[in-house]
Amino acid sequence: MSQLHYMAEDDTSGYLKAHIMERPGVKYPRRMEVHGDRGIRRLTLKDYPDPVKYCDAILEIDPDNILAHQVRGEALMAWGQYDDAIACFNDVVRLDPAHAGAHMGKILALHNQEKYQDALECCGKALADHPDSAWFHHTRGVMLTELGRYDEAIKSYDTALENNPHLAITYSCRGSVEWNLKNYRATLEYCDMALEIDPGCVAAHWGKGEAFLKMGENRAAVESFDAVLSVNDGHLPSFMGKSTALYNLGEYGAALECLDMVVRIYPEYTPGHYNRGVTLCVLGRYEDAIENFNNMLDSWPEHVESLCLKGGSLSVLGRYDEAIACYDRALDLKPVNGYAHFGRGITLKRQGSYIDAVDCFDKTLEIEPYHKSALYNKGVVLEWLGDYKAAIKCHDAVLAADPLDKMAHNSRGNAFLGLGDHEAALECFNAALRIDPEFAAAHYNREASIYHVENSAA
Repeated sequence: MSQLHYMAEDDTSGYLKAHIMERPGVKYPRRMEVHGDRGIRRLTLKDYPDPVKYCDAILEIDPDNILAHQVRGEALMAWGQYDDAIACFNDVVRLDPAHAGAHMGKILALHNQEKYQDALECCGKALADHPDSAWFHHTRGVMLTELGRYDEAIKSYDTALENNPHLAITYSCRGSVEWNLKNYRATLEYCDMALEIDPGCVAAHWGKGEAFLKMGENRAAVESFDAVLSVNDGHLPSFMGKSTALYNLGEYGAALECLDMVVRIYPEYTPGHYNRGVTLCVLGRYEDAIENFNNMLDSWPEHVESLCLKGGSLSVLGRYDEAIACYDRALDLKPVNGYAHFGRGITLKRQGSYIDAVDCFDKTLEIEPYHKSALYNKGVVLEWLGDYKAAIKCHDAVLAADPLDKMAHNSRGNAFLGLGDHEAALECFNAALRIDPEFAAAHYNREASIYHVENSAA
């Protein structure tokens, strides 16, 4: 189980998203012809049980009421009905082409639909009427970031900051571009600028945590994620980032506590179950790990990594047939998968099916020629099959890549013992003990070799 890893691509941790600022305030008309000042106040304060029906009642009498169209659009967008919301904002723009709130509402709705190019075009139209708006320049930067057009995004963010140098979120998003460009030190600098303006800026603290994580500064990453959680105790990306940093530090129990929070608060969030399963494996809690991988596979039946890790957990527990079934399923989905072939080989080795195990290790090595564990385990199995010379070749390949591998030195010595070359075996065991003087197996094997050498004449 030494090959366990967190998910390579996580939709939260490991991807620093840009953020959209709140839209500029809506300019309300002084009077509403139908409902009068009371109607304006109710709309402004959202003092109504159903905003859409309330706005509909106004629009039946006054179809061109801009405020009613705008509030109706905002309500629909809050309910996730983005196409209907966009229709409302279009009605506002028809009545008032320069209406900032309607432009921003439409941009937000398109962004939520991941229609970034359309949203970018809306930003262009809004900036034609509001060329000095820091809000729209910032939002244009967000869309360009989403589209991967980082150089243009930088220009938009810089223009926004020229127009308003006090926007903490813009400094944070400027840092997110640097993160995407792998300029992590620059990310930290921009996030610090944001925090000078707003010490409680969640995006800036989180951005710092993600940058520290990429730089391998895991303790600093934990501190940054904790700063986020002190402000927002349900911030999922920070729980995930903190758990990863703690995992990297070897503090698996603390990492598990973070992931416990994730699956409790967000039970449908599958990466939380996956990472929790990985951490439980490291802690040796394989039954619990299997439950988490099952949760992952219930939502994502074709997740190959979960199938492999579930197979590894079953193999450790001696449930070999179930383990092999997991690996076979993984290989059906992804035939060129060295890890699945390797795990299957380890299971067959434990089961005593040595020839089949060697075949699996060979398939692993076809995909990953320098897979150290596959080479080592192939050598061990070949030794058990009595093919000592082939076993020595495998261990030689391991030691060529890692001369300090004590296990390979020891197993190489065992193969020489099988050949009856006790002096060569003794050299191997001595090499293992120079690396780890407390290596018990090498001590035992060395004593056996000495005995054979001293009594060789007899």
